[in-house]
Amino acid sequence: MRISPFSTTCRKIFAACCVTIRYDTAACVLRLPHMSEVTMDILYDRSGSTLRVTFCGELDESTADDVRASLDRNILLSDAHRVIFDMSRMSFMDSSGIGVLVGRYKKFSPRRVCFFVFSPNPTVDKILRLSGIYTIMPEVETA
Repeated sequence: MRISPFSTTCRKIFAACCVTIRYDTAACVLRLPHMSEVTMDILYDRSGSTLRVTFCGELDESTADDVRASLDRNILLSDAHRVIFDMSRMSFMDSSGIGVLVGRYKKFSPRRVCFFVFSPNPTVDKILRLSGIYTIMPEVETA
C-alpha cells in the first residue's frame, strides 16, 4: 500500500489529537469517536488542487463539532482550491450539518475555495434543496 504525502500529514495531525485513523491507498480516513452510537467516517482524497471529502455516516448535532474541526484542518493542509463534498455514503444529515457546510463556505470562500456537492441520497438532497445550499455549493454530476 502506498500512502501519499497528504496522508502522512493527516496521520501526524490526527495522531496528536488521539483519534483512530485508518488508511486507504493515497487517502486519509478519519474515524471520529463519539459517546453515542452515531459515527461519522470522513475520507479525504486530494488530487491536484481538488480535495474530495467523502462523508460516511450521519452528520448531525453529535458529530458536527468534530466534522467541522476535521474539515478546517484538512482544507487548510491540502491548500485545495476546489472541495467536493461526496455525500454518496452519508446516511443522514440535519440542520447541524447544513451549519457545518455553510460555515466552511463562509470561512474558506475568501481564500478562493469553491465548494461542490456530489451524489446526496434523496433525503439529504431534500434538506440541501430546502436550505438553498445549492446556490453557494452547486451539485456536480461526477467527482
